[in-house]
Amino acid sequence: MDMEKLVETVTLQVFKALTETPPPLEQRGKKILILEKDGNSLWQAIAKEIVSPTDKVEDINSLEREKDLEKYDYIILPSLTVKRLTNIATGIRNDHIEEGVSDVLLLGKRIYLLQEGIEYRRYKKTANKSYYLMVEEYEKRLMNFGIKIVNKIELYETIKFGELEGNPLKASLDSKDKKIITETEVKQGIQEGFNRIKVNEKTIITPLAHDLIRANKIEVVTEK
Repeated sequence: MDMEKLVETVTLQVFKALTETPPPLEQRGKKILILEKDGNSLWQAIAKEIVSPTDKVEDINSLEREKDLEKYDYIILPSLTVKRLTNIATGIRNDHIEEGVSDVLLLGKRIYLLQEGIEYRRYKKTANKSYYLMVEEYEKRLMNFGIKIVNKIELYETIKFGELEGNPLKASLDSKDKKIITETEVKQGIQEGFNRIKVNEKTIITPLAHDLIRANKIEVVTEK
């Protein structure tokens, strides 16, 4: 190949590279960070259903090496013990996972917490009621931090299709001025399309209303 043809070939290749449109996220694959060791049994059990062959998945070991959180499309916390829940809710950074969660929140990025991996919920029928409610308050605090609790189907749809614009979680029922929230009030809010309820620190949510909130995955936001 003479020099002229070589220059022409290289020029065409460069032009092609500059003018080609990058593939959309669902085609190029996603970069996913798991805030756990790669051997987490729950994550391994569902990863085949959620992760496509084009996705690149890294675990907490990768974060320990480079701390580059911006490169990830999705950050997932597959399990949460009572100890870790309490530590994160109170700002304690005891290990690499808690530090990772803290760093992600400080950057304002979303964390997806798998509800199947939330340890304390398994003991609802046997736990001391007051203790269970205390731990539940820590979970609410995490939601207020921006951690989104999802089941594996919701996580799959989010990774596959992305966060939908006009997310219904933005539709808030403002109950900050109310002293008590009843089941009837929550039902009416659901019928009107609300997926978030704003309350104040002294608002009382009745047990039936609380059950309805949990069953319908309503986010409770505490504001002063």
